[in-house]
Amino acid sequence: MAIAALPIDCVQMTTGGPPIISRFIEEAAQTCVGGTPLQIAAGDGGVKAWDGTSLTNAICGVSTEDAHNLGVTGQGWNGGLLPYSGIGAQQTFGSVPNEPNAVNIVRGAVMLDGRIGFYMPDSNTVFRAVFGNNGAPATPANTDVGKQYGLTIDSNNKYWYVDKSKTGASAAVQITAIDPVDGLILGARILFTFLPAVVNSIIS
Repeated sequence: MAIAALPIDCVQMTTGGPPIISRFIEEAAQTCVGGTPLQIAAGDGGVKAWDGTSLTNAICGVSTEDAHNLGVTGQGWNGGLLPYSGIGAQQTFGSVPNEPNAVNIVRGAVMLDGRIGFYMPDSNTVFRAVFGNNGAPATPANTDVGKQYGLTIDSNNKYWYVDKSKTGASAAVQITAIDPVDGLILGARILFTFLPAVVNSIIS
């Protein structure tokens, strides 16, 4: 069901300072949007969209960008601080005189290095997402603060929301506050941290 969810974003660090962002190689064929919970593929270590059900040692972060739909896991990353290989850049155009294998790169285009950026989900990192209840918008209450809920993907736009209907063994996050901008309204955003048991131990 659809509730018009928004991308999960990072709003603060309880320790002060900017959020911690990391970049790991991206799993092949990923098309998730920015603000998606991510996990590490067991086979090759590539980062992919969270499956929504793994809740032990699972989530490695929340993506800061859309996935790049790579043909090969980590395509473009050569494993060291050498010139990039493979894809090279997101936007190219035209041809280069006398260089049939070269392309023009749009000025300011983001380099594709085969990796995807994500906010680290440690206990000091506070995220924000829309509040819902089993596919419908929900109005948060002050009594929701401190409670643990799960996450569900919105079928309408592929963003994730905090789902009040998922509790107990289905919980992935703990509510820390109501978003002060939205307040106690239908479909408001709420602030949360990921439960320690859900966070991938490689990250934590």
